[in-house]
Amino acid sequence: MIFQSIKNLKKLQKRSLLYHIIVLAAIILSSIIFEDPIATLSIGGILYTVLSIVVMFFEKKENEIIITPVSIFFLYIFFSYGLAAIFIASELTQQAFIEFVNQLVYDKSVEMGFLINSTGLLFMHLGLQIFRPRKNIFTAKHKNSISKLLFYFFIGILFLLNPLIGFYLGSFFSSAIVWLPTIIILYIVLTDRASLNITIIQQKVIVVGLTVVVLALQVFSLSKLNILLSLLPAIWLLIKEGEKIWKTVVTFIFIMLFYAYFIYPFVSSARQIFVPTLISNNMIAELSGSQEVRSYLLKGDYADDVRKANPKQNAFEAFLYRMFDSAPSGYISDEVERRGFTYGATMDYVLYGFIPRVLWPDKPTTSRGGWFTRYIGVQFSSATAMTSFGELYWNFGFIGVAVGMFIIGLLYAGLWRLAGINPQNSLLTVWLYFVVLYGMMMHSEAGSVFISIIQSYIFFGALFFIRSSLLRKNIVKYSPVSG
Repeated sequence: MIFQSIKNLKKLQKRSLLYHIIVLAAIILSSIIFEDPIATLSIGGILYTVLSIVVMFFEKKENEIIITPVSIFFLYIFFSYGLAAIFIASELTQQAFIEFVNQLVYDKSVEMGFLINSTGLLFMHLGLQIFRPRKNIFTAKHKNSISKLLFYFFIGILFLLNPLIGFYLGSFFSSAIVWLPTIIILYIVLTDRASLNITIIQQKVIVVGLTVVVLALQVFSLSKLNILLSLLPAIWLLIKEGEKIWKTVVTFIFIMLFYAYFIYPFVSSARQIFVPTLISNNMIAELSGSQEVRSYLLKGDYADDVRKANPKQNAFEAFLYRMFDSAPSGYISDEVERRGFTYGATMDYVLYGFIPRVLWPDKPTTSRGGWFTRYIGVQFSSATAMTSFGELYWNFGFIGVAVGMFIIGLLYAGLWRLAGINPQNSLLTVWLYFVVLYGMMMHSEAGSVFISIIQSYIFFGALFFIRSSLLRKNIVKYSPVSG
């Protein structure tokens, strides 16, 4: 069945898999031949950088939607296993270890972590490709007026500002709903302007205006990824409309500078100062309502705080250091050497993770981030990602990494199939498509990722059922585009 699915892929999709296999083989061979972690990371980083650019180009060339889960997955690889690996290799030329929280991970372990994660990347890519959609399952287009979308946007903003949403709905449902404003903007970008009865100028004005509102609120989420993702619809519009290349380049340079000189320093310092005092499950609601936080944001001295705390690195270097997901896997490989595999012991939370918190208010946390922070010997209220690759290796070794990441790739591809290759045909499918894109960059733990995916099937399955069974207005048939 797997081989038949591979056979049915388009030519460029097959090439993507073939090139990825070659890259992994080259990384493994370099580790055997040179026996030098710096060489392995340097070669791997260069190969992943090139591979990511090639695959993203393939995806843009073959897909009307332009940006796909595979292209976002390789954007993540570009930074985490391309540029970050090259940077870490240069760091290892200065000293034989890197710092992971309060632990030292030595070069051989860093190399081992890189090999562990590289294995998982290939198998997740395989799962995504062989089960990706070939056509739209739902052959109906749902019409929405711009006034109705702006009303939905307003409702989404209210959810963002509701401090009780996380408690009543649980982490998954709250995280799905608080993205509603961004999804509304993305729908306005992707859907046919004629159906909204707006001009391209009106579309740009609406998208930019609403993006500014969401961006201002997401700053208080203290999540670098969330802040950047709030810019996704505007970036997508720029690419979709085929603006001149210099405009795209200038935009990306602006975003990098915005990250380096605002997002990174503010989020890093604000987390240390304000997160330990939070009392609710909605940081946006609590922090945006705090006069102290707003004053701190306007004063701008957070940049100085970050420089004092870490004078050796600039913002971009700190970004690459943080993006290097192989560090926790390297630390975990040392733990396996010392204590052996855990055989599922760290993943018991999967057994109760699907029970809604509204039915079990005292349900234990379904994330091991806080536990892992304490495990490595740090006593502060923060979460440290062991990564999906690291947790799978800790429990089941390389076989667990390969099988587990392949399953995660398949499950995400299944959600992608529900959204379809043309998700812009309805607000609900755009919402689901965004959830899949978001998941391509979230690899905190295998268990929590698995729980989140299953919850997505339940949540969106219910919404699709309600829509098809109860809501039949404003629907027109269209011809699905085959893949």
